Amino acid sequence: MRHGRVQLAETRYYRPSAATESVAFLLECDDASFLDFLEYIFRLDCLHRVGVDEDRLVREINDILRVDDLPYHLTDFVRESITRHSDGPPSFGGTFTYEEVVSRPVVISCENEVVHLEMTKPALDLLKDPRFKQANVEYLEALADYRQGDTRGALANCGSAFESVMKVLCEINRWPYQQQDTAAMLVKTVLEHTGLDSYFESTLMIIATLRNRLSKSHGAGMAEHEVAPHLAAYALNATASAILLLFGEAGVRRRR
Repeated sequence: MRHGRVQLAETRYYRPSAATESVAFLLECDDASFLDFLEYIFRLDCLHRVGVDEDRLVREINDILRVDDLPYHLTDFVRESITRHSDGPPSFGGTFTYEEVVSRPVVISCENEVVHLEMTKPALDLLKDPRFKQANVEYLEALADYRQGDTRGALANCGSAFESVMKVLCEINRWPYQQQDTAAMLVKTVLEHTGLDSYFESTLMIIATLRNRLSKSHGAGMAEHEVAPHLAAYALNATASAILLLFGEAGVRRRR
């Protein structure tokens, strides 16, 4: 269905088993199709066939990608603890807690191991906090846009993730803000309530400026905006760096 074919194998004479056909396709397909396959593993109900803990499977796939020096990385599962109250009989009633998957692993670009380990992954780890669920989704979408070559989309989602993080920080710390506040207003609010000096304003605002000037967030009119990959990579790295900075200044610790 993904590729619009009756069958994956390119043979006219026989139809192999589904497993054989899938393996044959994966050995010959292009890189994008194989990376899609890695993501599908975690979207479909098939992990019970592997016999390996799903988090361990993510780690082992990443080990293989790292050993082969491939510029890709699978993100972790993001889960949220849900507490429910049961109104059943006394012997069965009470409160119980379970984990619900918020987001599943996706493949992101990992072109620089140091940048990934020091900025991107720590930022994603902080965004696992359930309170930052929307920001996590937006930043993952930015990373996915970049991998798929949609650089303008990456800028737009970087800006959204940046704004979402600041709004949640304001909410947690009870700093005054409005839901419709722009990035510029949110940055001023954050600077007023943290130890950051005023000269950080222009540094933080670059994320929103790139979004406003070059992304899909505003109509381009007759002008065609082409965003070079290295500019989109800069926006992704700047967003991760800003997340780490703001979490540290706001004194927010990740809630599991």
